[in-house]
Formats: sequence, structure tokens, C-alpha cells
Amino acid sequence: MRNKSALFSAARPAPTGAARRTIEHNARVRRRLGLVGFGGALAVGASFTTPFTTGAEIATALAIGAFLAAELVAARRRPRAPREAPPRWRAGAAWGALGGTVLAFELWNYFAGPRAAHPTLSYFLSAVAGQPWSRGIMFAAWLALGGWLVSR
Repeated sequence: MRNKSALFSAARPAPTGAARRTIEHNARVRRRLGLVGFGGALAVGASFTTPFTTGAEIATALAIGAFLAAELVAARRRPRAPREAPPRWRAGAAWGALGGTVLAFELWNYFAGPRAAHPTLSYFLSAVAGQPWSRGIMFAAWLALGGWLVSR
């Protein structure tokens, strides 16, 4: 009889080349499918909430938290850019200006007075989001847009 410990003690060599790329690709696909499944579940859950309620706030907070966690994991795995790379501050500045403008509009309208006098963007979308199925589709589209923007 063979020595069983000798059979199992030999370590496998680390995969290289095409095998390594396949393993990395499969891991990315599994992560993306997991995020899509989580986003789909959140979209279905959010479709049954009423805007500006605790349930809607929780669904949004979970989506943002999952996005931040996924981005932190991806940032740790992403190779660092070489020091000679030119700065990409222009695109960041443009997105920051757009985000700041939307944020300023939302905050101004939120604190400026009654909602009817100063409607927020969500007020304009409330006619579209009147049905649960349309809220779910809009929530899923919001998640997909965020994923697309981050992956660019």
C-alpha cells in the first residue's frame, strides 16, 4: 500500500498563463453575478417601498454600501498606475462639478421651503415611479448606471 501522506503532501504548482487568466475571469464573473443578484433583490425590495420612507432609505443605503464595499475590494486588487502616468483630473473635475451642481440643487430645494414651491428631482420622477414595477425598474437602472460609470 502506498503512503497516503506522500500522495497528498505534494503541493500543486500555481497556475500560470491561460489557466491563471481563466481563473481570474471566472472570479470576476462570479463577483459580477453576485452584485447583479444583490442589485436585483434590492430593486425588487425597493419597488415595494414608498418614497421618503424608512424602507426606501434602507434600500438606498444598502445599495450605496454594497457599491462602496465592492469598490474598495476592486481598488485593492487593481494594479497601481505608474508614477509617470499623466493626471486624469479633468474627467474627475467634470464629474465632480456635475455631481456638485446636482447636490446643490437638491439641498437648496430640500431646505428652501415647501416641497410644492421648490420640488426636488425625485418629485419630478414621482409620476413615473407611481407604480411598484416602475420603481423597481428605475432602481435597477440607477444601479446599472452606477455600475457602468464605475467600470469605465
